[in-house]
Amino acid sequence: MNNGPRYIEPTQYELSGRDLRINYSVTSLAGVPTLSLQYRGRRQSFRGEQISTLDTPMGRFVTVIVDTIPDLHTITLTLVVPGMNLDACDSTLQTFAFFSTALTSIAGPRLVKGQLHRYENIPLNGRAQAVTY
Repeated sequence: MNNGPRYIEPTQYELSGRDLRINYSVTSLAGVPTLSLQYRGRRQSFRGEQISTLDTPMGRFVTVIVDTIPDLHTITLTLVVPGMNLDACDSTLQTFAFFSTALTSIAGPRLVKGQLHRYENIPLNGRAQAVTY
């Protein structure tokens, strides 16, 4: 008995937008997630526990720390991965990522005047695919 189409979830995402390129894989040959980004000429790669994920009603938030300077700031990148069902090997998607800059001080946030977080939102377009390792 057929209960309708069987869809598969993507495991790999290739996205780009306004000076930002992201490649995110839910898993890899090593069995851990990987994320690489290129932003304004700077390249960074992350794997395993360097990548945190949080499933939310908006989709999966995939976050990495891209820069930390004690007594100044911590910058994170969060990629919002929407839920998707594929009926083929790949599909296009639209989403966004945002950089969050948390201002810090040696004595904690009470010594930082004004807004403690700043955000930069970047719309992304790309492809999602189901890759088996």
